[in-house]
Amino acid sequence: MLQAKIENFTEKEIGCRCCGKVNVSDKGLICLQAFRYYLNNKFKKNIRLNIESGCRCIQHNKNEGGEKNSRHECETKKSDAFDLTSPDIDYKTIYQSAVDSKLFSTIIRYDIKHFVHTDTRPRANYSIEAWAWNK
Repeated sequence: MLQAKIENFTEKEIGCRCCGKVNVSDKGLICLQAFRYYLNNKFKKNIRLNIESGCRCIQHNKNEGGEKNSRHECETKKSDAFDLTSPDIDYKTIYQSAVDSKLFSTIIRYDIKHFVHTDTRPRANYSIEAWAWNK
């Protein structure tokens, strides 16, 4: 069950695609919702975000090729990762906006699959790591 109050996303969107499990950190949800507000303000219109992958059970994470300690995995810990696309802006704009917003600590642009991974993992000095992968 979602603990943080969010306006633009449902448990179905955030939950595991194979079993529906939802175990997500409040910080991750708050940053996701804040990013939606950031985009709406930046572009002066309603920018929709699609969550291509949020929480993943261990089996789903394995099927997706996710790392063993993936930030998406939600069976043994709270997930704080979201893979994002939008019907309103392209993935490169999502990526740059995520970097500019400073809401996430990790931002990865996937140039073949055209989505952006975000998460809120702890980093020293609250730094942000962002890069593009040709995957």
